Amino acid sequence: APDVGIFAQKLSTNGRLEWPAGGVALATVSGTRTQLALASDAGGGAFLSWGDPRLEGEIYGARLTRSGQFAAGWQANGTLICRRFLGLDGSQNANSLESMSIVPGPNGTAVLAWNDFRLFPPTNYGGNQNFAMLLTPTGPAASAVPMPALSQSIGSGRESADFGIRGIHPNPASLDRTVRFSLPDSRPAILDLLDVQGRRLWSRDVGALGAGSHDVRLADRMWLPAGTYFARLTQGERSATSRLVIVR
Repeated sequence: APDVGIFAQKLSTNGRLEWPAGGVALATVSGTRTQLALASDAGGGAFLSWGDPRLEGEIYGARLTRSGQFAAGWQANGTLICRRFLGLDGSQNANSLESMSIVPGPNGTAVLAWNDFRLFPPTNYGGNQNFAMLLTPTGPAASAVPMPALSQSIGSGRESADFGIRGIHPNPASLDRTVRFSLPDSRPAILDLLDVQGRRLWSRDVGALGAGSHDVRLADRMWLPAGTYFARLTQGERSATSRLVIVR
């Protein structure tokens, strides 16, 4: 997907530009932004946040002053507000931002609320959760603490003894996408790709790969329309699911 920058402009009541022509650059580093929310800071400026899967982040934000400058405590190109989940191999593989909004609060603050889909260790089952962060004039009220890696939650330290999907890379993806998963043994196991209605689009028997961690090309470069899909690993009574976003 192409890089998407974020810029802001302030207009007077009669429609005149109050900040530099071309806007104030909020985020211009390489990456694709997926959401945008803003609210007044009660001082002529604004709080802004956006979905941003670069580096370790999921959500970044900023506060611009009345004059269009980054307020003290807020970093150029965005301050990290929500980190992405860390997978077993140290990759950022899980959170998928669904929706986001900001509402003004008292004394020049604001509250950012969002909903995302994330995986939970050690089972690797996923679900949607709601979160909130208080935005103060000088930065987020709390640090963006990362969720623990799967390896920290498993405890045994032996990946070959585990079952689950460990990540899909890249995600979001276009054509090439690889799913990493672990099996405890060589019993029959199936890896499926499902659409949001639960319809199976692709399937592969992976039990013969045996115990351990495996990387498999998901859907064999099948062309998929932009949207949300699910990789599902099933072995006996156990099942694990991970979300995949396709962009065009």
